[in-house]
Amino acid sequence: MFASFTKGFKSGGWNARVTDPRDFVLFRPESVTSIEVGLKSTWLDNSLRLNLTYFDARYKDFIVTAINPATNSFITVNAAKMHNRGVEGELAWQPQEAVTFFANFGTNDAKYTQSTTAAISLSNKVKRTPKATYSLGAELREPAG
Repeated sequence: MFASFTKGFKSGGWNARVTDPRDFVLFRPESVTSIEVGLKSTWLDNSLRLNLTYFDARYKDFIVTAINPATNSFITVNAAKMHNRGVEGELAWQPQEAVTFFANFGTNDAKYTQSTTAAISLSNKVKRTPKATYSLGAELREPAG
């Protein structure tokens, strides 16, 4: 079992590639406070691996690409506070040395909790955070001579 608590940030900056001076906008650093709790385990003489993780991340000054209403151009802004939580899992079974079967899944419950700009409504979906992801597969390893 494991648990972690972390604080991190993404640096701020400015919109440097602009064609209109109104798009030359500074944005502050984004910060995140995150916890993870999980289990990493192996079974059946290390032929079966099961990993499970719960995560909870809270962002301040979340950085997004938005449209400047004054110029209709894309700019980078600090748009909101955001909360994302979910679970991730991995199951792998290696019945023989050269054969592995696997299944992975993940969930995201990402929501804006406070909008700090007109660019984001609390009803907007957080980009690049699908509700669920999964993969299933198999791997066969054969030595090349």
